[in-house]
Amino acid sequence: MKTIYTLINKIQPYEWGSTDGISNLIGIPNENNSPMAELWMGSHPACPSTVVLENNTKLITLEELIQSNPKKFLGQCTVQNFGTSLPFLFKILSAAHPLSLQVHPTKIQAEQGFIRENAKNISITAPHRNYRDSNHKPEIMLALTPFTAMCGFRPIKETIDLLSLINTPLIIELCTILKTRNNYTDFLIFITNASEFEKNSCIKATRNFIEKQQLSINTSLVKNDQLKNFQVVLNLLNEYPTDIGILSPLYLNVLNLKPGEALYLDAGIMHAYIHGTGLELMASSDNVLRGGLTQKHIDTVELLSILNVDPYSPNIIRMSQNSVFTTYKTPCLDFELSVINVKNSEKQLKLKRPAIILCTEGTITLISNSSEKYTLTKGTSVFISAEANILEFKGQGTAFMASLPDNTDITQ
Repeated sequence: MKTIYTLINKIQPYEWGSTDGISNLIGIPNENNSPMAELWMGSHPACPSTVVLENNTKLITLEELIQSNPKKFLGQCTVQNFGTSLPFLFKILSAAHPLSLQVHPTKIQAEQGFIRENAKNISITAPHRNYRDSNHKPEIMLALTPFTAMCGFRPIKETIDLLSLINTPLIIELCTILKTRNNYTDFLIFITNASEFEKNSCIKATRNFIEKQQLSINTSLVKNDQLKNFQVVLNLLNEYPTDIGILSPLYLNVLNLKPGEALYLDAGIMHAYIHGTGLELMASSDNVLRGGLTQKHIDTVELLSILNVDPYSPNIIRMSQNSVFTTYKTPCLDFELSVINVKNSEKQLKLKRPAIILCTEGTITLISNSSEKYTLTKGTSVFISAEANILEFKGQGTAFMASLPDNTDITQ
């Protein structure tokens, strides 16, 4: 009984992608030295993986495989809870340039937005479409290299302290709004509706401030940790010299993840990935509302309608360095990310649910309950049917597994 399927995955060549992150991670050449932003592993219709059938002679999409017998490939419990499609989407993401300021909707918001835009006969592929499916998009980002991200609004006083270092009429008004109204809603509305002259003057003053700080011997007026945030501002200035979104590192938390550290993002949290390579696991959705730092469609009104404007300090999720099998726990029921470190040892895993496994180092042999064997090497990925039931891992290497949460799946 076949339960392990080789995946052939596509790479999204978005302009912000690095030329070497994905190439180095999975050992594939980039002969044209072109951007390789994301490698998608899953069944999402925007970029589905392909599976190999019948002695490596027949190819079909992963979605087609699953739809041929959803209960077999996903399991009865998964079908009951999520329907007949794979609930999660697994990606390698590698950013050489900043991604857009963005927010993802809740399940209800996505369903309503999808129906609303369908009623307006907006094509799914239209550039101005906000909701390309009816699903929410919580996600976890696991850093594989040093990874810089922005996530969640800073405490209001902290934002005021940072913005106050730049003395322009727009900044003064923004600080006044935060002091008197104590919320980010009015702050964002005001900054969005400011005139181009006000925005340009503010951007120019911000650049001048940074240049003075870099040239100044005495930086006693600015704390070192504050200067680090302005370094991110400078990075954004060089990428988007006319976008007022360059101020976002002053009102969003700037996080520097170390390899092995992860960040969980729920619906409504404004964020942007700045630089680095990592694994991104999310509910199977492509719904993104953008607010700046992009040439793509921006819908500020819709973004504000789904945005969580409360200050939010994200937790960094860390793994145990000595564990063979470690799971990055999140509150999301749509997915779970685990790392498997096999070192000349054997490990059994009770699965009973669909999974995607990506090998990034070494050689790992998978053995299913039906004695089916598959050897993973660097860069290979497989889809595991729920019928595999129990997987045994042998060899020496590192792999990452995307699946559904289950607290009772580990056996010794």
